[in-house]
Amino acid sequence: MSPDPRDTAVNTAFALYAIDKAAPAPGPNKLQAALFLLELSLKEKGMYGPRFTFVQSARGPFSKELCDTLDELQRRGFVDGKDFNLTERGKLLRDLILPELRAIPENEKVFAVADSILTQCQPETGDSLLRKVCDLVSRPQGESETVKAKDLPPDKVLIAPVARWLKIPEELMILFVQEFELTQEQIIKADRDWPEIESRALDRLRRAMNEGEPV
Repeated sequence: MSPDPRDTAVNTAFALYAIDKAAPAPGPNKLQAALFLLELSLKEKGMYGPRFTFVQSARGPFSKELCDTLDELQRRGFVDGKDFNLTERGKLLRDLILPELRAIPENEKVFAVADSILTQCQPETGDSLLRKVCDLVSRPQGESETVKAKDLPPDKVLIAPVARWLKIPEELMILFVQEFELTQEQIIKADRDWPEIESRALDRLRRAMNEGEPV
């Protein structure tokens, strides 16, 4: 089954946001722990944002959806594969979708929680943050008792998203899909063709201004 495009848009937005806000060293382990803490905090407040399912693993809470999202961001050129920071294209996508999401009052409350959690994660390394998360006491999905994450069996579901989404304007979804699905070949071609396109447009504009020709 194909993922819901709303899930892809929301999860991509929060992954970009977390990479940006959890710096320095926003590696995969740090992002797994940071986004788990974010989703847990939202869940405890009766709120919702990212839509990653987290299960217990040997190293702590782990989300395959988050892992796949990060892999896809690297594959498409939004995240640098070496230092795991946003590329220029990643910053463009961040700036395209995040301000619009935050501009919606209901969504801003979620991002206020995200700001607080991710700021607390900034000074941590991936390993130190995972250790803290493993010692955290919380209530796993569907359970009535609280327990430390490290005391749970492997593959125990810790958090599963509810059937509610952040508000996403339809026009923003269209822009997101258009930018997200551009292939590297299309980007290279656009970069290569743009000087010629721009030059022709300027020539037509000059003729129109100097000679009264139609543009």
